[in-house]
Amino acid sequence: NRVIGYNKAIPWNIPSDQKRFRAITMGHSILFGRVTYEIIGRPLPGRRNIVLTRQEHYQAPGVVVVHSLEEAVSACAGEEELFIGGGGMVFEETVDLADRIYLSVIHGVYQGDSFFPVIPGSFREASREEIKETPPYSFIQYVRKG
Repeated sequence: NRVIGYNKAIPWNIPSDQKRFRAITMGHSILFGRVTYEIIGRPLPGRRNIVLTRQEHYQAPGVVVVHSLEEAVSACAGEEELFIGGGGMVFEETVDLADRIYLSVIHGVYQGDSFFPVIPGSFREASREEIKETPPYSFIQYVRKG
């Protein structure tokens, strides 16, 4: 049901998915909305953390603060990949800019107030791995068509 959060938390805890996220994003820049960053509470080690906020004087130790998506992209000029770490509003603003989407789909119905956007028709599924854990989930990679 595209839920990614409820009451400022992820409604599940899947260590193998967290480990995969860490491995995929390690050594790269990762963009978070301010609220998502504050929920995490610290910069993610081994990554360049970028926080997008409308708050003009926002500061956080160990992160690059930007005030627009354009500023975030500019801050990553020359980098191979910029990962989007959420939340829902940042995913919504960036999904049409992406070339690739790494998505964990949790098999279950969860209450939520933050959602991942619908995958645009300009993407195709490139790979899918079914993970038989509790809860079970699929790890899917989408790539832009053409």
